[in-house]
Amino acid sequence: MLTSKNFSSITETNPLVSTEGKAARLEIRHEGEDLKARVYATKSDPGFQNASAGVVAGRTELGANINYTVSPNLELSANALNTKDESGGTTNGASRESAGVTAAYKVNDMFKVEVGVNSVKERWLLHQPYSQHLVRFLLLSITNIQAAVLS
Repeated sequence: MLTSKNFSSITETNPLVSTEGKAARLEIRHEGEDLKARVYATKSDPGFQNASAGVVAGRTELGANINYTVSPNLELSANALNTKDESGGTTNGASRESAGVTAAYKVNDMFKVEVGVNSVKERWLLHQPYSQHLVRFLLLSITNIQAAVLS
C-alpha cells in the first residue's frame, strides 16, 4: 500500500505574528507485511510561524526510514536524515547529515540481540561578536557502533 501526502502550503501566515512565510511537506509511506518505509521532505521560509504544523521556520529537511522483516527472527532497519537551517538567525547555515543501519535478531522469546552503526556529521557557523566578516565553521563528525542484548 502506497500512501502519499502533499501539503503544498501548510499555511501562509499566523495572524498573531507579524512575519510571513510558507511551508511545504511531502511524505510517502509504504506499509507492507515485510517492508515498511517512509520518505519525507519539508521546506519552510524563515518567516513561517505555525507551531501546530510540525515544521520549523527556515529549515529544509530530507529523510527516510526503512524497516524490513527478513524472517520472524531477523529485522533490518536503516535511516537517513539531511537537514539545513536557513532561518537567517544565529543558527543560519548549520546542517546535519546522519545515517544508520541496525540488525535485530530474536534469539528466543526472552532475548533479542541488536547490532547497529550510526554516523552523524554536523556543521555549525560560529559568528564572531563585533565583526560580520569573521565567521568560523565547526564540523563535528561522529560514528558509533552499538550492540545490545535485550530481554
